[in-house]
Amino acid sequence: MADAPAPSAAARAGILLVAAVAGAGVMTLELASVRSLAPYFGASTEVWTAAIGVVFLALACGYAAGGAAAERGGTTGSLATALAAGGLLAAGAPIALPPIARWLLPEDLSLDDALPLLRGGALATEAALFGLPVFLLGFTEPLFVRAATAAGAPAGRAVGLVLAASTLGGLVGTFGTTYVLVPELGVRKTLVATGAALAAAGAAVLVGRRRWRGAASVVVVAGLTAGLTLLVPTPEPARAGERVLAVRDSREQRLRVVEKGSGDDREIWLQVNEGLDSFQSLDAPGRATPGHYFDTLALAAMLAGKASRPRVAVLGAGTGSVVRSLFALVGDADVIGFELDPAVVELGRRHFRLGELEERGLRMVSGLDARVGLATLAGPLDAIVIDAYAKQVEIPFHLVTRELFRLATAKLAPGGIVGVNVSAFGPNDPVLRAVAATLAAEVGEVLVLPVRDDHNAVIVARRGKALPTAAQILARLRLHTGTPFPQIGQHLAGPGGAYLFVPRSDDPILTDDRAPMELLQSRSLELAQRSRR
Repeated sequence: MADAPAPSAAARAGILLVAAVAGAGVMTLELASVRSLAPYFGASTEVWTAAIGVVFLALACGYAAGGAAAERGGTTGSLATALAAGGLLAAGAPIALPPIARWLLPEDLSLDDALPLLRGGALATEAALFGLPVFLLGFTEPLFVRAATAAGAPAGRAVGLVLAASTLGGLVGTFGTTYVLVPELGVRKTLVATGAALAAAGAAVLVGRRRWRGAASVVVVAGLTAGLTLLVPTPEPARAGERVLAVRDSREQRLRVVEKGSGDDREIWLQVNEGLDSFQSLDAPGRATPGHYFDTLALAAMLAGKASRPRVAVLGAGTGSVVRSLFALVGDADVIGFELDPAVVELGRRHFRLGELEERGLRMVSGLDARVGLATLAGPLDAIVIDAYAKQVEIPFHLVTRELFRLATAKLAPGGIVGVNVSAFGPNDPVLRAVAATLAAEVGEVLVLPVRDDHNAVIVARRGKALPTAAQILARLRLHTGTPFPQIGQHLAGPGGAYLFVPRSDDPILTDDRAPMELLQSRSLELAQRSRR
């Protein structure tokens, strides 16, 4: 019969287990913090940068402070206090978040007015709510090393084991948060569960030293904090005149379905990672089409000139807004829509009449990246339309590079169309110019269709054939008197309407190797702010 492990070995194992819990807590807080901020500030690259920056700074300060504390001794009390306090702050963050975020970013702001506040507000909120708990978890790392050496591990081995345990815990926290905690529990319960785990780890440290009263106090306070957080309802950001129909934390993002207006003016919006006045998909049951840029993007697909049942691929199909406009314009069509997030498709069937579109010829493919899906799709296609956005306002870079447009062109029939929706603030918008120049470099002539009353433009190119003029577009649209499309054509034929894109030498050509979309989109938002002054 084997001997029982020595007390020092058991102590070292316990220390490493608690270190792993702390490491998992850091990564869970980082990931969950971005999801917490998303309804107020979005989940753009800038928000992620704020979160990562705060976490790194907090960890660095925590390591330094923890090292000084380890030199002074008192490992058990300091460890337990840091873990418990970090857990309590994490569990209470969902209560403090709404008032802080709304003070920094009031609800009645439009998207344009909110732009200058998004960066600073996200950074300030991240630092205020999550900086201190991450600092406390960083503070524990040197204390774990000291505790391990006190339990008999050589100094070098103690450092290596603690770092390994913390990193493995972080790995579990990363995958567990993304694939289990947030999808199954939601963000609020994820933070409560993380706080409870950290507080329990602090209590376990005290139990290991037979400090029963202190451990009981930690458990009671943690339980009260968790209960209060779960009992206090999370107020959903809502603007005057809208009703929240559904809220969903998917694996990819935070989704909101809101209803606006009434009667024939009623609209259903899908909002992703934000609560401002923008949308990613839209349904207007009282109209033939959703309107907005969706009609113009469908119009781009029509320019291929296919007489009957065109084959169309939609990259970023959402809940089917573009497809509804397409069916209104061309009648029956063979459409395949790629949507990365299965939860979007589920909400589309429940709130956006997506099932009707599927009955008419739409085949939805969810859970697959649009570029991968396009690569596996058999040609020829008559049109490929791209309406893919991630993290609220960002076009995924790999869907607007020269390599993507080369792939798309290879899938098109002669005369086939590539159409791309971009958020654009005028003809000199950096995003518009970069995407149009890249498409022109690969395909040739590019037509820009500005969208009336929207901050959007549709960029169009045609394989092997000349693009129709605005007058020719209008002539085609006269056949569709029962839809809003004639008005679109009249706008395109008038001043400020459709125009041929003329590349400049300083326009960047986006490639898989270099496509600085985050920088271009940041400049686009800055251009929007300057234009409003």
